[in-house]
Amino acid sequence: CLVLHVVKMDKLTGTMFEKAHFQKAFCTLKPACDAFITEPNDVNSKLLKNAMAMVPEYALTQLQPYVLIPLEIHLKANKSNCTVNVLDVLTTLLKKTSISLWPTFMRIYKMLVEKLTHEKNPDIAVNLSEDIKLSIIIALNLLIEKADIVVLNEMYNEVDCKHVGYLIYICTIIIKKEKMNILRVEALKCISMLLSNWNKNIEFNIRLKIIQRLIKFVPGVLSVCSIIVNATDIQHHSITVAAINLWSTITSLIICDEYVIEDCNPYLEKSICNDNKNNDKQKLNDWIKENRTNFNLVATHMNKTREHQHWRVRLQLVSSCDVLLSKCTSSMKSSVTSLIETLIVLSDDEQPEVEKLANESVDKLHKIFDGQNKKSLLELLEESFYILLSRIPRFIRTSNYIKQKTELSLLSGYIKLFGKAHLSQVLNSYAHLDRLITVLIQILELEYKTITLLEESSIRDLNSIQTFTADMSRNVPWKQLIHFNDTSALCKIECICKLIGLYGDSNFIGRYLMDLFESRAMYRREITLLINMVLSENSGEYHYNLVRDVIDLYLECDVWYLPTSIENNSTTNIADAQKNVIQICLMTEGLSKLVSSLPVTQQSLCLIHCLYPILERVGSEHGPISLAGQSAITLLAHSGGYRDPIDLVIKNSDYLSHHFTNKLWSLSKHPEVLNALKVMMNLNSGDDLLQSFHTMVTEVLVQSCDVHRTENMHSFMKVFHIFVMCVRKREQKCSPVSDHTEKSKSSSNCVIENILQYHKLMTFDLENDLEDEYWENKLNSYTPCENNENVAEDDEDDEDNKKPLPPYIEMVLSIMKRVLHYLPSKHNSLPLQILNEGLNVISSYEDQLLPMVHKIWSPLCTKFNSNTDDIVFREAFNVLTTMASTAKDFIRSRSLKQVLPTITERLVSNAKQSKNVAKGSVYFTSHKYKMQYTILSGLADFVLNLNFFEKDMYDVSNSVAYYLDKDQPIELQNKSKEFYKKLYEKHSDFIWIYLQSLYVDEYEYKSDNERLPTIKVYSSSLFNKSNISKNVSELIEPLNI
Repeated sequence: CLVLHVVKMDKLTGTMFEKAHFQKAFCTLKPACDAFITEPNDVNSKLLKNAMAMVPEYALTQLQPYVLIPLEIHLKANKSNCTVNVLDVLTTLLKKTSISLWPTFMRIYKMLVEKLTHEKNPDIAVNLSEDIKLSIIIALNLLIEKADIVVLNEMYNEVDCKHVGYLIYICTIIIKKEKMNILRVEALKCISMLLSNWNKNIEFNIRLKIIQRLIKFVPGVLSVCSIIVNATDIQHHSITVAAINLWSTITSLIICDEYVIEDCNPYLEKSICNDNKNNDKQKLNDWIKENRTNFNLVATHMNKTREHQHWRVRLQLVSSCDVLLSKCTSSMKSSVTSLIETLIVLSDDEQPEVEKLANESVDKLHKIFDGQNKKSLLELLEESFYILLSRIPRFIRTSNYIKQKTELSLLSGYIKLFGKAHLSQVLNSYAHLDRLITVLIQILELEYKTITLLEESSIRDLNSIQTFTADMSRNVPWKQLIHFNDTSALCKIECICKLIGLYGDSNFIGRYLMDLFESRAMYRREITLLINMVLSENSGEYHYNLVRDVIDLYLECDVWYLPTSIENNSTTNIADAQKNVIQICLMTEGLSKLVSSLPVTQQSLCLIHCLYPILERVGSEHGPISLAGQSAITLLAHSGGYRDPIDLVIKNSDYLSHHFTNKLWSLSKHPEVLNALKVMMNLNSGDDLLQSFHTMVTEVLVQSCDVHRTENMHSFMKVFHIFVMCVRKREQKCSPVSDHTEKSKSSSNCVIENILQYHKLMTFDLENDLEDEYWENKLNSYTPCENNENVAEDDEDDEDNKKPLPPYIEMVLSIMKRVLHYLPSKHNSLPLQILNEGLNVISSYEDQLLPMVHKIWSPLCTKFNSNTDDIVFREAFNVLTTMASTAKDFIRSRSLKQVLPTITERLVSNAKQSKNVAKGSVYFTSHKYKMQYTILSGLADFVLNLNFFEKDMYDVSNSVAYYLDKDQPIELQNKSKEFYKKLYEKHSDFIWIYLQSLYVDEYEYKSDNERLPTIKVYSSSLFNKSNISKNVSELIEPLNI
């Protein structure tokens, strides 16, 4: 009894407590409701919303009818000025309470729907403001969402679900005609609510009956979804997201496998038994089968959004596909493949959120592989994979970048989906493997027309090789794809090939590609690229043997040494040569990639065969081939644990010297050895390496004396040139740079005093008719101290020269003597280049220098005539300037008499040809232009080194003045101005007066001091002043006092 009494007391206490709260809530809401029913303005609306926020949900639920009274009154009044406030309050109420009474629900439902339609014509949406429509739709969504299941069943049990259908119709009109994005999204959400909220029912039969009434609305709704997703990208992405969500919601609930009658579901673990006893289910099953084609068509439209620009659309598509693959694989059997492909494509999406969710969905598919139905799904995907391979080439050739990327992502995704467990099984089919390789060959078609065949004479330097990144290794001339515009496609294809190598039977695939390499010569470039990518990241038990076989395949003489130049008697055309350059680059790159894929211990075994051929490529005169060689040797050094490429070469120099020795003895058969030799000699790594070069060059020097080897003389010359340049670089590195610059002339005397002295001497010269020999003796008489110093220096040099010459200097002398025999050749400039480098090497050995200069002089003079080719004339001038800088006065007299007139005449005659040359003209690539540029660049130093007098400087200055013309190329104008500036540093008086003669017609310089004579400057009549005045004024202006 005591317990019962306590229980009764607790209930009484609880009832009293709830009553107290109810009274408090009523007291809170009543003033606000009274104010709102009187005037639903903004202030009263805010007051009522605040009151509802203060009241607990359970109390507000009990007072819900009381709060609805003012709302219903104003909704019926249909006054647009207060509608927004009423709807705002209703929304707040519906967020905190749910309507459990069918009459109340239907009353509010009708009032809200009526707000959206005309009274006279209910089929037309009323012309309200977008904000009011939005508020109505939001209120309806909350009303339906928060409705009790009993209320919803009443609504769905109506005849034909008339109220549901009518609101769906109104929402579709809003979606099609309205412009406000959020309004259209809420309308789509409203449809989704109407067609999915019945799912709260647990009983299967009730659900089935409701679906039977709703299926009549599904085609129209799916049609609206299709229209939305097919709109342009101008449409806001949120609308597309809502449409995709509506599609998957309806499909997964109404068209799901649960209502399909089959013996079993072939794609899911759960089987659905046939139940013919249920007529409703049989009718629904028949309806699904009748409309399956339409459902697949809608799914096709939805799958197109996987290429949508906004990532949230793609994210929603992933969610929708995941839902459908878990619930609708039987009802939408024909769309299963496209849904899987969508997930595969988006699993490689650039947006992390999309990629993560898609990969999670793909992982679920992997579990299906391991389940009891894996065979049927694998067969389905194999068939789809083959279909994909059949269509990819056409898409790649005809589609834009987005579709190309989609197809490549799909191919990559299929390979990932098959995985290591199934890809080998798929590719065991010859049809699948051959088709896959053929497709990869087609999409990897390489562009060859952009490859340059111009050769570069510069020596490749391993000291300055740049580090190659992954992006740089793709953006190279020999890997430009015809069907793609950027390197991202190549990166994607490279990933696909690596996956094939990792997941497939790499030994089987590699051998198959090697067979294709030999049998399909037309596609050898693409096959080579495929081999490189498929085998570059592999570590199988047969990998080493496979790599060795591929290396042997690449290094076959007929394959490795392809013609890259077009000769008169050659059958190779430009296109073939360009293709060969690409093939050589790919094989060079392939060697390094294949070797670097091996463990370090196995790499050293392959280096014996690979390093020397790669050095040949590094030294190639073709830019792309050399770049491929540099990239390859950098990769080998990095993967093998070497400090840099130089360290790699030096530590493997023993067997490299063996290659050099053997190939130099048969130079005519192995001309490429010179490319590798240039690279080796340019290392500057020490006397030991130089000594090994000395031995090699000695052998070549002996061969050059063989009268039966004259056809190889050009190759011998290249070896000599390389060696002499190597010695010169060593000399520059080991010897401190001597300062040959003379101190500038003291400027204590002003320019005017120099002019007076000049005038006095010229007057004396004219009166006595003196010859040049007089002035030479006069000059020598003024420099006794210098002569004494030179004698002392000569004595010291004699003592130094008694020391034995270094072996490499003796070798340089021997080379120069040998080269002199080929100097009379009219068209070969290489002997002149060798002599020029040799003179620089022996410049500090005067006992050897002057006799060598004397031997060179006579054959050199034959090059300075009007018939000499421009390139030979240029190289001869370079030798002459080197002689002037090293031998100086030793060649002064003979230079003035034998070569200077020819040089000035050549400058003057060529000035006419370079005048008025258009910018960008082919003339700027000609040897004639290069010769002009070289002479103008070196002529000032030549004049200064040989101490020209005014008369000789005047002739030279006149020849250069032709290039001050404004119609000459700007580079030649600048070089001519530099000529006068250099001479001015030592001969300021002469240059100042000479420039004045070019600038003024006639001018007389007088002084107030009677002791100073009057000086007249006469105009030169050789030049058009209007054409040269600009450059002359630029020269004179900073010289004026």
